[in-house]
Amino acid sequence: MASEEPELCIGDPVVDRSSTTPSVPDTVVLDLDNSSPSVVVQDEPIQRSPPEPDAKERESPVPNEESAKRTHNLYNRRFVMLFFIGFISLTNSSNLLAFTVIASQAAEFWKVNIALVNALVALGDGLSLVAAFVIPYFVDQRGLLVSSVVVNSVNVLAGWLRFIGAQSSKSFFVSMFIGQAFSVLAMFVNAQMAPRLASLWFPGKQRTIATAVQNVSWQLGLVLGIILGDQLKDSIWTLLLIQAIINTVPALGVPFMRDQPPLPPQPMSEIAEGKCERSLKEGGLLPATKALITNPHWVALVLSTGVPIGVMSAVTTLIQQLLPENMQSKAALFSILFFLCGIGGSIVFATIADRTKRYYLLTVGILLWSCIACALFLAGTCIDEIVMAVVFYALLGFSLLGLMPVVTEFAIEVSFSSEIHMEARSTAYLWLVTNTSSIVLTFSTMPSVMSPVAALITYVSILGVCNLSVLCLVKAPYRRLQLELEEERASTNGCPIELQNTTKTSKKPV
Repeated sequence: MASEEPELCIGDPVVDRSSTTPSVPDTVVLDLDNSSPSVVVQDEPIQRSPPEPDAKERESPVPNEESAKRTHNLYNRRFVMLFFIGFISLTNSSNLLAFTVIASQAAEFWKVNIALVNALVALGDGLSLVAAFVIPYFVDQRGLLVSSVVVNSVNVLAGWLRFIGAQSSKSFFVSMFIGQAFSVLAMFVNAQMAPRLASLWFPGKQRTIATAVQNVSWQLGLVLGIILGDQLKDSIWTLLLIQAIINTVPALGVPFMRDQPPLPPQPMSEIAEGKCERSLKEGGLLPATKALITNPHWVALVLSTGVPIGVMSAVTTLIQQLLPENMQSKAALFSILFFLCGIGGSIVFATIADRTKRYYLLTVGILLWSCIACALFLAGTCIDEIVMAVVFYALLGFSLLGLMPVVTEFAIEVSFSSEIHMEARSTAYLWLVTNTSSIVLTFSTMPSVMSPVAALITYVSILGVCNLSVLCLVKAPYRRLQLELEEERASTNGCPIELQNTTKTSKKPV
């Protein structure tokens, strides 16, 4: 009886199947040159090499040089699509955080309470509580092309509604608020598109990096918004006009969008995709949601990593109010360094994750360092050491923002199913936990509720508890990686791809 393949679990090294010795098939093909016939051993019938492709096949977008049928392929279009999804993310985040470093000036401009200006940032977190159950289903059902049309339409509308509100009056703040709500809605839909694009168009070794591009674009937008807000705090009309123009540009990418590639990026995708599409039509929203919430490892992972990202959101929203008075004028510098280091962290950790697939160890290590960096940032603010505070606040951004692409792919890996699309839903519910915790922490740790020192102590404690939760509770197999290895072996008749066309026998002529 054939032994069963053991599950690939968290903490296990990823086995390179090409380094193991496969069982040699009965029929071995000798390919001495393009014109020589096949050599067959063990008295098998002689098989002839496949004919050369004709001119029409050579002109096909799918190259076909070694076999009569190609089962998977990569397309350069995926990079163009990823660029425009990232551009939309940049515009959304630029809108989101422009007023965090000039909250007092914005409140004075619109003649409203500063809590309403803080609500412009928290608005996105509130809308996500409703959108998390609807938008992933929409993205899965309608695909990338329709979702892109909707996102760009809403994004352009948001930019110009915000510009209409650029009048120094409380009544015009309503238009600003509605425009911000549309911008957040576009951001949330766009966030579900990136993991789906990575899953359908990118091979396994590029998925986390593809997801990281969207996160990096989001962080670049935050930096852009902070710089624009700081430089144009005396001319909010100009600030909102520039942002409205930037919101309009990504609409140029709609003609390049496609739902899925003609051929999948690797053998597994071709098999799984048919099952996924069938299950979506038959089951709809409930099967995927039920599969997620009944997966204890996924639930523990999302809660233990979503809350720390919520801590990051609360810290960045309240940064000007958390700093001592002698540092508050440097709030823009703190924020810019935080997000620039976060860009570096996203690239570094996504690259490591794609090459090693050590999601579990990366998550534990990142959360541990986040806890240490937050504690040292607290110490720097307490002793009025601005250099120490800036350095460790930047390193906090390096770790927490770097965590986002890793945990997005980790959650998809833990919840993966070959019969139901999970990418958009898993990401949406992760954002749901993140945004819920961000709302709670933002309003419960405001200076009017507790002192800045008490707020930072709360953040450090939460990061420590979440690190222990991941360490103790998340012990799930890598489902997607396991299935990909099985399908790769099946597609090559048990022989690794690297050895399939290089197996040699005797060089004697037939």
